[in-house]
Amino acid sequence: MNAKRGFIACILLLSLLECYSVAASLGVGPASTYVNFQPNINFSVNFFVRGPAPEQKIGLYATGDLKEYVEFDKTNMTGPGTFSITVRLPDKISKVGKNRLIIGAKEIGDEEISGIGTALAVEVLVEVFVPYPGKYAEISSFSVNDINLGEPINFQVDVANLGEQNITASVYVDIYGANKSKIETLNLGLSDIATQTKKLFKKILNTSNYNSGFYKAVATLNYGANETKIEKTFKIGGLFVNITNWTSEFEAGKLNKFDIQIESFWNDKVSNIFAEVNITDKNNALLDTFKTPSVSLSPWQKTNLSGYFNAEKIKAGIYKADISIFYEDKTTRVIADIEVKEKKGLNFVLIVLISAAVVLFIAALIYFFLRKNAGKKKRK
Repeated sequence: MNAKRGFIACILLLSLLECYSVAASLGVGPASTYVNFQPNINFSVNFFVRGPAPEQKIGLYATGDLKEYVEFDKTNMTGPGTFSITVRLPDKISKVGKNRLIIGAKEIGDEEISGIGTALAVEVLVEVFVPYPGKYAEISSFSVNDINLGEPINFQVDVANLGEQNITASVYVDIYGANKSKIETLNLGLSDIATQTKKLFKKILNTSNYNSGFYKAVATLNYGANETKIEKTFKIGGLFVNITNWTSEFEAGKLNKFDIQIESFWNDKVSNIFAEVNITDKNNALLDTFKTPSVSLSPWQKTNLSGYFNAEKIKAGIYKADISIFYEDKTTRVIADIEVKEKKGLNFVLIVLISAAVVLFIAALIYFFLRKNAGKKKRK
């Protein structure tokens, strides 16, 4: 029975591997096509099929929205090759927005007849966009770049007219500081946008009067019929690496790892960052000092500096850690309380495991002697 199950498992595994191999080789392109709707227009799309064996039969099909308007130049093919479709759109489509037409290529083989196995199908998208009634527009993208102190910021707002009518659109951006107060408003301009087209609004901001920190930008699109907003955060960097966290508890009588978490507030790479840590007692007597290996930080990155605090001869208690990190020509310093605790005894989990083993051993002995006594009674 086990051998039979193993044989079946091997067959299933080989089938899965075969499907994966075929899936990795069969492809249809282009991956996607986008068309704006116009009443009664016809459009054609050429496709290629790559990857199947020369003798492999391929069936072609359409599904999804608008499939009833599709005509193929062929319904099947053998091996790699090309095919085309023609889409004859009606004078009106009731579904506004994105209509998703799926064009697929499917392997045709013996499994189609026997019902055994799985035929591979690969599908691609043809999207037909039907405009919204009247006036309708959206902010399709809003980008703003992080910078360093004093550098200019580029604001870009891409507006898409998705309605049936042409519009006149205005775009502006409000900038807010960390305390949520508005700093200023940028006017990105006013422009006519034809139906089913896009317009890019741009503005460069001089940040010479800004401080380093985190900011929020809210872009507003107004085109008369409606108003829409989208927000982004951006950062203005200063050459500063902050100490955000550190190890605060250690064990007496051993060498302890000391981690220091740091974070860059600079929009460029900062190299050769290292820390020096001095441990002192309440009388400011130096107990230990060490340096960490150096690291580099990418813009706005966080990482750890790691060194080792020697507490082999230090008693339990509260001590001071003077932590300084050095980078470029700058230093960031933190003085923090740390605690050295008594050396831990035998691990609790280990104690539980040993106790459980002892209990099991005793139980086994009792069981052994009970069985032995029961056997003696039977023999009597």
